[in-house]
Amino acid sequence: MGPTSSPILSPVDAVFMDAAAPRRRTAPWRFVVGAVAVLGAICITVAAIAVHTTKVANHAADIVTQIQQSPGLRVTVTAKRPSMDFHGHMSTDIYIVAHTRRTTSALSFDAYMSLSGAETTEMYLLLDNRAYTSSVAANGTLLSSACVTSGLPPVQLLQSSLADATRLDAVVGTDTTCDGDWLQLTFAGESFVFCNGANHRVTHASGVDIDLSIEYLADPSLLPEFTIPVGANSTTVLECPIVVSSATTSAASANMLSTASQVWTAATGAPRVATIESASCGCKMAKKPCLFVHGAGNYFNASLSDIFLFEWGL
Repeated sequence: MGPTSSPILSPVDAVFMDAAAPRRRTAPWRFVVGAVAVLGAICITVAAIAVHTTKVANHAADIVTQIQQSPGLRVTVTAKRPSMDFHGHMSTDIYIVAHTRRTTSALSFDAYMSLSGAETTEMYLLLDNRAYTSSVAANGTLLSSACVTSGLPPVQLLQSSLADATRLDAVVGTDTTCDGDWLQLTFAGESFVFCNGANHRVTHASGVDIDLSIEYLADPSLLPEFTIPVGANSTTVLECPIVVSSATTSAASANMLSTASQVWTAATGAPRVATIESASCGCKMAKKPCLFVHGAGNYFNASLSDIFLFEWGL
């Protein structure tokens, strides 16, 4: 056998030599990890959107749309304290018509309110940003009329206040139930909670001093006439100055970080609860007699007495 001759292999060895070595398979862990990460990101995003929609978003734009599409609103205002009565009335109806400004798409409002007494009826009108008041006798005779130049609520800020409203989980201090979502806003320095009901229609609102019940009118014929009064002893309508500013305040825009914080708080934080303080107060316990002890600065010795001539009188 020469030096270059091949070794003689048995049939079994020949089979093992001819068989190719098996290729090592790469474990697809990186694809699994990537798929899990993508799926987790999608789930977190969907959950965040769901929480934002159901627990954070105030749907202010939808509420404004419903107001714009309604021919008018009838708002029943009820005072919570006798000292806040309206000419002897604890409640009154205000009719409101909303208009959309062409230049800014902001809302402006016309409003009418009348208060009937035993002998006269007081009427208040807000029309084209001008305010009027008049008094009419029971027989229809105009007694007085005037322009209202102060004391009006800043109605031009209502839309921005609504846009800044925040969602609530519960409200304490009211017997009213809400079939939709509770929201809270600040208007004219006062805090109110209100219910955003079906189809994003605000049905009622509550504050410390007043309650509001809101009805969306289906027909313009249900509105009273918005007529500018004439001057007393005159046939000419009053010419009053503009008292409602056309300037509006933009709602505070929420950035991504604040929105994420609101979503996180709504999902994991404590329930967001608003408390309506009682409009009245009183003693929780039985009244007890008080004993006033006086002595400092008094240079006269005397026995116990329930009168003190020098300060309290007889």
